[in-house]
Amino acid sequence: MMELSRPESKLMTIPLLLLLFVCSFATESCAQNESVTTESTTEAVEDVKLTEKQQIIFAKYQRFSKTLTQLYGYMKETDPARADLLMRVIGKSNEARIDSQMEVLLELLAAETPQFAGIVERQDDLINSLVTLLDVLQSEDERQRLQDEIARIEALIGDINKLVVDQKGVRAGTERGKPTEGLEKDQSKVTEDTEKLANKIDEQDKQREEAAESEKKNSDSEEQKPEESETGEQKPGEPKPGEQKSGESKPGEPMPPPEGETPPGEQKPPGESPMPQETPMPPGENSPSEQSPSEQSPSEQKPSEAKPQEKTEPTAGKEEIESAIEKMQKAIEELKQKNKDKASREQDRAIAELEKAKAKLEEILRQLREEEQKIMLAALEARFRKMLMMQLTIRKASGQIEEIEEDKRLPRHRARSIQLARDEQDIVVEADKALIILREEGTSVAFPEAVMQLREDMRVVSERLNEFKVDELTIAIEDDIIEALEEMVEALRKELEKLEEKKKQEGEPQQGEQPDPALVDLIAELKLLRSLQYRVNRRTKQYGRQIDGEQAADAELLELLDELSIRQARIQRATYDLSTGKNE
Repeated sequence: MMELSRPESKLMTIPLLLLLFVCSFATESCAQNESVTTESTTEAVEDVKLTEKQQIIFAKYQRFSKTLTQLYGYMKETDPARADLLMRVIGKSNEARIDSQMEVLLELLAAETPQFAGIVERQDDLINSLVTLLDVLQSEDERQRLQDEIARIEALIGDINKLVVDQKGVRAGTERGKPTEGLEKDQSKVTEDTEKLANKIDEQDKQREEAAESEKKNSDSEEQKPEESETGEQKPGEPKPGEQKSGESKPGEPMPPPEGETPPGEQKPPGESPMPQETPMPPGENSPSEQSPSEQSPSEQKPSEAKPQEKTEPTAGKEEIESAIEKMQKAIEELKQKNKDKASREQDRAIAELEKAKAKLEEILRQLREEEQKIMLAALEARFRKMLMMQLTIRKASGQIEEIEEDKRLPRHRARSIQLARDEQDIVVEADKALIILREEGTSVAFPEAVMQLREDMRVVSERLNEFKVDELTIAIEDDIIEALEEMVEALRKELEKLEEKKKQEGEPQQGEQPDPALVDLIAELKLLRSLQYRVNRRTKQYGRQIDGEQAADAELLELLDELSIRQARIQRATYDLSTGKNE
């Protein structure tokens, strides 16, 4: 395991480590698939080798997961944004139960008669899970890259629009019989501007290519570091092969979440914090660097060959722009010879070529926006899922306090309630981050409103817990928060599935400029607004049960009723904005 003296530098290598790991696992999976065709006399020997290789991969992943957890501990104070990214990866790993998937593969390979068809299918699922982790790790840089590329393409489309307008103006003058001297000058100006655009694209493509080559070189140098650090020498205090240190996880246990966090689908008992865990190398196995060259997989022998270098594609529409320049130059020649009819035809052809280039760029822009939407949906889903886990933990602890009769509650229960109030404030911080993302995105109406209402409920819960008011109303508000978070997680998950399905069913490129894709569709927005209204109705009945007589007199209850009326007005305004298309 590499030393973590420079966590910021190490974080940059994490995607590369996981990429090598995925490539290595894919290589081993192919080897397992090919083993089906081996002769029966060698099947037993091959099965043993595959089991050993699978165990090595399992141990690698355990080391990777421990590194991820340690990095989260370093980063959560110094770099919260990246720490949050690591937390999303840990949550995704726990959700996919990658450790359990590997354990099942080990059991299947160790069986007396392995069923290779089922094994290969499970390996494919595991590779997809690992690729998902890689996507999350790269999402921070990928989103910025997409935003930069979207801005670049939008600027190019704007340049082409201006050229089309200018060229149409010259053609109109040609058809109206304007003097050829002036037309020639105007046409030369449009041609010069088009050539500048072509040169601009060339320069941009050159810069992109240089950036890709630089990134590839950095990747190669970083890929070497993990292998150089994984020497076969035993460090002081490290267990010998076959021995297990105390506190390390056993095969099949999920990746441990960072201290203070709770894995998806589980609730952390009050006061307990899971510790980072790791599984040692299997007995009798050498580390990857100790294997002989003949035993190492291709990805282990030559990291640079683990994944072929992806060459940067030239900007779409460049050929059409160059063709338009040729047509414009022909139009200039025809104008010099006083052939206005032929010049007009060449001008029409130039306009057509520019329109083709614009259409290609618009299609690329649509794809980029969909990729950006996918990254944003995944980030929001992970954040809301994290908030849900935190809220479930608070709900469990506060429910335990609420069950205790008031006269039997002890000072430690009050202290616990105050701590839960602080934990609730941590969820408010996460809600603030989600709200910023949603407002920047700008196409959703219901989601920002839902998050604002969640923040208000969380604030109320935090205040009541801090005042040791752990009663039926507090529990009811917490249940509303959990219900709302579950609905939003499910809505975002469905939107991600729709994007994946849409990508698979993509047909002919769509013509014309396409609007920015909405974060979620109209039906999802309406469902969320309906849920918000339902919760207002339910909260109104809850408050009504606490009123003695016809009108409320309690100051705290009156304040809650005022907030509820404001919430009702905001739901009405959000519904109106959605119906009038204000978000479009």
